[in-house]
Amino acid sequence: MLAYEHFRKFLLKEILLIIAMAGITAAVILLAVTHTRPYLAIIISLAAGVVGMNLVVHALHKSGSALLFYFILALFTLPLDDLGVTGWDKIWVYLLAGVSFELIFMLLKIKIHNIPLDVVIGTSFSTLLIVFFSAAVILARIPDQFPLDLINLLIVAFFVGLAFSTLAFIFWFIFSNYKSVIRFRNYLLY
Repeated sequence: MLAYEHFRKFLLKEILLIIAMAGITAAVILLAVTHTRPYLAIIISLAAGVVGMNLVVHALHKSGSALLFYFILALFTLPLDDLGVTGWDKIWVYLLAGVSFELIFMLLKIKIHNIPLDVVIGTSFSTLLIVFFSAAVILARIPDQFPLDLINLLIVAFFVGLAFSTLAFIFWFIFSNYKSVIRFRNYLLY
């Protein structure tokens, strides 16, 4: 069931929050790309994207916030080769992953003991799809050339999304009851 309260216009302060979180995430990705090995850089960039996107989704709880975050993150990391794609291809990869997250987030409303499984499952699949779409752009014909290493990377991406989405939720759950965070959320709402 679609929750109508998620469909609200973005305010300027919410867009600024998304831009700031995307900037912080892009800085972490830049550090990972420049100072680590490529395979580790992929995992760190996926993990940073997952944490940043989840914190934005938990803070705003609006449909479209993950899509906007991914789009701005793609713009910030346009020249970086963290996922194997750059330029407009990277924007399309992130947009497709953002749309997949938003569809799962809007359609799957499951909570078990205060754990938002719609966010966790949506993040896991969108992280997997980031790697899949990047590989599709790189290989151009996935069915003919589907190497075993790519299957391993897809599995790693899914579990990176699952693990870091859960960690971001735990972080948000612990810190969301602090006075400063409550004031900040009230500032965003009104």
